Amino acid sequence: MNFQKNIVLILIIIKVKYSPVVITVYNRPQHFKACIKSLKECLGHENTPLYIAIDAPSREQDIKPNDEIINYAKKIKGFKELNLMIREKNLGQLENSKQARKEVLNIYSSIIRSEDDNIFSPYFLNFMNHNLEKYENNDSVFIICGYHRPIDIPKGYPFDTFFYNSMSAYGYGYWKYKMEKYWETFKLPEKNDLDFKRFKKHNIEAYDILIYDKKFSKVSGDARIIYYMFVNNLVALFPNHTIVKNIG
Repeated sequence: MNFQKNIVLILIIIKVKYSPVVITVYNRPQHFKACIKSLKECLGHENTPLYIAIDAPSREQDIKPNDEIINYAKKIKGFKELNLMIREKNLGQLENSKQARKEVLNIYSSIIRSEDDNIFSPYFLNFMNHNLEKYENNDSVFIICGYHRPIDIPKGYPFDTFFYNSMSAYGYGYWKYKMEKYWETFKLPEKNDLDFKRFKKHNIEAYDILIYDKKFSKVSGDARIIYYMFVNNLVALFPNHTIVKNIG
């Protein structure tokens, strides 16, 4: 994978606090193996606690790939810690993620999250950990993201990162205390709320997802977080050139 490598900020090797990486996985052993392989090639992986939440199969055809995932996961080496959360019954993606997050945040104050279908640049962990430490006490920065859709960086732009009032879930990091406030206060907006009407112009895709979310009692975490950030004037930090590739 040809990641851009001219991100000066994340090439600086400094002593930082390493947040745990939590990966949720189900039914895709080849995706999972590629994800772990790229994570092991990241600078700082040897200082990183790794948590893997493996959901139990919901269908007979998923038993074999699930066993392959478990057998592979048990042999993973090279990280500071390896912690496997092997579910005894199928929880579904949302609940598996929620339980993993809860368990890890009982120990740590920040976390790096990914599903099993992301491949990381070698500089991913340095970028995430450096900025989780740098912006921990900045009330305006809600989340650190490693991926963004293709964009044109203005010629002469002097920085290696940018802030934006949205987020991407393809490899991201956050702080427990900031996310807890979101979990405690978020409510789905009513269609006629003034903020929600303004939000439609800001992010029509997330707006439509929230309409669907409310109508069918679904939970779309990404869209909810984006709306929460919009209403509260919060931003995410992104690298100029994406450092995550999604293969799902």
